Amino acid sequence: MADGVLSKWHVAEGDAINTGDLLCEIDVVGLSEDHRHSSTTMLIESHEDGYVARLFVAEGARVPVDHAIGVLVEEEGDVTAMAAFTPSPGPSPNSGAESKTAAGRLFCWQAYLKEE
Repeated sequence: MADGVLSKWHVAEGDAINTGDLLCEIDVVGLSEDHRHSSTTMLIESHEDGYVARLFVAEGARVPVDHAIGVLVEEEGDVTAMAAFTPSPGPSPNSGAESKTAAGRLFCWQAYLKEE
């Protein structure tokens, strides 16, 4: 699985969020070799409190794994500071200094498969 379709946002730019809030749904096909033709909806939750500053991916758009789908900020006042921010093309690191912007933190969707 290399990508998915962002089927639904559950938040909008400017929304306050808490850890565990549902951010979006991403539909994927071929989550594993055994299920390469079946579709699964992944529920993407927030791992932190803050505010949604930017959403980069429209509902219905295909998005590769590990690409930025939005920006979260800690302070409500930083939402407007991110209005024109655009991420670099290509995969985005989901942790470390590279994932931090001047006022916020990129969030990416990732899929982890458990090998048995």
